[in-house]
Amino acid sequence: MSERVLYLVGAGLADVRDLTVRALRTLARADLVLVDTYTSVYELRERELRRLLRALGHDPPEIRPCSREELEERFFEVVGEAERVAVLSPGDPMVATTHATLAVEAARRGWSVRIVPGVSILTAGPGRAGLELYRFGRTATIPLRVRSVYPYDVLERNRDADLHTLFLLEAASEREYVSVADAVRYLLELEREEGRGVVSPDDEVIGVLRLGFEDELVVRGTVHEMSGCWDPGPPQALIYPARLRGPEREFLELLVPHVRDARRRGE
Repeated sequence: MSERVLYLVGAGLADVRDLTVRALRTLARADLVLVDTYTSVYELRERELRRLLRALGHDPPEIRPCSREELEERFFEVVGEAERVAVLSPGDPMVATTHATLAVEAARRGWSVRIVPGVSILTAGPGRAGLELYRFGRTATIPLRVRSVYPYDVLERNRDADLHTLFLLEAASEREYVSVADAVRYLLELEREEGRGVVSPDDEVIGVLRLGFEDELVVRGTVHEMSGCWDPGPPQALIYPARLRGPEREFLELLVPHVRDARRRGE
């Protein structure tokens, strides 16, 4: 058997239209493409992907979804004898620790590992909101089923340092996910429990809804106002800004609509 190769390929924010030319060429070289179905909600247009690969002059490889359990526990069993395996992941492949662990294990087994970056919410979200990226502190995830004070702790540390906070909102499926409205209510409940003065209903926050999809929406409003934010489905993220600087404030006021406009849109 020749050298075995693992490609970790970033799929971008929403669907195959976000794939770079380098990503497409990499997928075309693979024998097997496994699509990560759990780290985020991603619209896999398999027919469109096959069309794009054919346009590059390649016969499309086998393409199939891959669960978390298959990636974390049975990956080398799942791939069988395939020599060139691509894992196609929403966003950037190295944001998820699962993929870093997989890369290390593959290298230990003598595989060559190659990484193709993709557009991530970690940069696209702050950029779409017009906020300075280097003013962001630690990122936290607001979980779907687990009660945790960790997001509140992260927000407290970031606010003390006058840093913006990006909250990733967990999404298990199109029906099970944390919305922006859920997220602000979660933080308000933690404030009632902890009482450290970190979260106020009057704080201004930014909702990032379905970024990269046709119905994407970025809105601003207070925590109280965002608790009634229109919910178009996952994926969503919440940004809790620090004190805004002049250009940031101007961008938000001119280019990011108020959440009340989202309410009208959802009616």
